[in-house]
Amino acid sequence: MDWPVELGAPFEDLDVVPGYSPETGDRPLMLGDQMHWWIMNDLGNEHLRTGTNPLGVEVRVTAFAFDTDNDLGNITFYRYEIANRSTNTIRETYVGRFADVDLGNFDDDLMGSDSTLSLLYFYNADNFDEGGEGYGTAPPAFGYTIIEASHSRGGLPTDVGGTPGSFMTHISGPDKHGSTYGDPINGEDFYLYMSGFWKNGDRLTYGGRGTDQSARPTNYIFSGDPVTGSYWTQLNYDNQGNAIPPSDKRMIGSYGPFDLEPGDTATFTFAYVWARGADHLDSVTKLKTITAELHEAANALLTPRVPSAPIFIDGNPPEKPGYAFWLSPPWPNPSSGRTTMEYSISQDGPVSIDLYDSLSRYVANIESTAVEAGRYLANFNTGDLASGVYTIRLVSLHHVASKRLVIL
Repeated sequence: MDWPVELGAPFEDLDVVPGYSPETGDRPLMLGDQMHWWIMNDLGNEHLRTGTNPLGVEVRVTAFAFDTDNDLGNITFYRYEIANRSTNTIRETYVGRFADVDLGNFDDDLMGSDSTLSLLYFYNADNFDEGGEGYGTAPPAFGYTIIEASHSRGGLPTDVGGTPGSFMTHISGPDKHGSTYGDPINGEDFYLYMSGFWKNGDRLTYGGRGTDQSARPTNYIFSGDPVTGSYWTQLNYDNQGNAIPPSDKRMIGSYGPFDLEPGDTATFTFAYVWARGADHLDSVTKLKTITAELHEAANALLTPRVPSAPIFIDGNPPEKPGYAFWLSPPWPNPSSGRTTMEYSISQDGPVSIDLYDSLSRYVANIESTAVEAGRYLANFNTGDLASGVYTIRLVSLHHVASKRLVIL
């Protein structure tokens, strides 16, 4: 009943009433068997961690999981729809996830990547995970992968090349918060890591600890296979069979670069995979097998669950549902062409939707009609209007609502 469609939450329209009407059968659009949806933006508070200015980015998040007894039941999914709500083009954009996994006992972890699966993963350095929070014998492996990347302009732009960006790690130690290869401290550090560079501007390179500037650049760190003992892994980081000491590992996985023009959206879905095999390395093998199967099944997993037709307890739909009075934010916003808004009317009567400029001067009528109480959509072409900030005003009987619209 409280599904926030006015903020953009997706829903399945199962009746003939415009807009979201759960009273007559409409339902939230579900992914998986359990789903959470929320919306964020970077304008609402101070950026104390990164020290950066806001970009005007809105992120709609769908987190979901499946209720199964097989490996799928140990995977969680996070879908991020990232929208540029500003009037500026955001260039050379990277989207990434910072991971501080702490796999059981956090002090004995190793990590790696698999470019063929877009997979970053963590595993135990030996076959016993110590400590009260440890997994004991045959500890599991855990990783995350990108299973969906799309762009509102018809797939990702050509400058992306369809290839995931850099997968970075910073190895914790006594100076993990301050070293060149330690945790990112501010926005510049995060951007460097996501674009394939260390905090001092050096490129991530293949081999060793990824810092030798005479070696070739790479986007994937420790991309060998620890199960076979091949080079380049944290169990064989120097091609001489020597291992990097296990510790508290951190990592950033990213995708990019691409551009976000005003009104553009880019969608990325991350899957977090858990697997436990016969031993710590067999867990890595199983993790990769599950991840490969996950990529093959991605389209089906990302297909919304279609709700059944509405069923009413007494066999009859309500005669007339009650509606609140409200006006949704227009979309897309900013707009350089057709824009759409949804509105809800609480009483039968006349409706007028008008556009005003920044000086509150009347510009145009979007809709003028008489309607019954309910939810409706209105469309308007902004292509002939001058760039600027406008106000959309909805008036019905004694009620007034307004929303801001930026026209490019």
